Amino acid sequence: MHKNSLNLFIKLISFDQSLVKTKKEIKELTDSLDACNKELHQLSLSLETSIHNVRNLKKEVDAKELEMKLLDEQEKAGKERLASVSSDKEYQALKREVEGYKKKQHEYEDGLVSTWGAYECAQKELESLEKKYTDEKEEIERVILHKQERLDELNKVVESHAKEQSSKQEGIPEEWLTLYKRMSGAVSNPVVEVLRGSCVACFYKIPHQDILSLQNDELLSCKGCYRLLYSKNESVQELEIEEKGSD
Repeated sequence: MHKNSLNLFIKLISFDQSLVKTKKEIKELTDSLDACNKELHQLSLSLETSIHNVRNLKKEVDAKELEMKLLDEQEKAGKERLASVSSDKEYQALKREVEGYKKKQHEYEDGLVSTWGAYECAQKELESLEKKYTDEKEEIERVILHKQERLDELNKVVESHAKEQSSKQEGIPEEWLTLYKRMSGAVSNPVVEVLRGSCVACFYKIPHQDILSLQNDELLSCKGCYRLLYSKNESVQELEIEEKGSD
């Protein structure tokens, strides 16, 4: 391959690597925004649940009060009828009926007091939750706005990078770009340099024959981590001298 192709490829790699931090921040911001929106949703859900609970308790209170009113009316009507009854048998039967209304009133009264207590507690809890909702909602929305503004800025950087990237791919063999794209989906640093005879990513020792190929501006895959390898300035002779010196 022509030397210029490798130089262009190395420049493309450096250009793309400058975006790694940006993409990482985009991922972190996206995750953080998802978490904020979930928190906001949960806050709204808690408020809706509390409102629903208060409404149900109010309906229960109203139903019990209505029943108490009906029993009171039935008791009064029974007492009025007692005044006009002439038969002792009828009187005793009507008296038991009136007493039955009183008994039911006492039973309903206990339930009404209990339901009223629950309703008042639920109202206080709702008031507290509404204040918390207002305060926390404002804070979460402020954070979301800030993070979204930053995310928009970073997305513009990525868009600008994408437009410039196509021009930087000119002159690079299509097979290199295909391999590069495939590896880019697997690791953040898909192309690495060979230094001191080893892959800088996984430290796999590169065979001398492969070093020769790299010096001829070929692109190889590391047998240790499968990243694409390139070499700028090492030669087999330099490596052999270095290895002999270390023996």
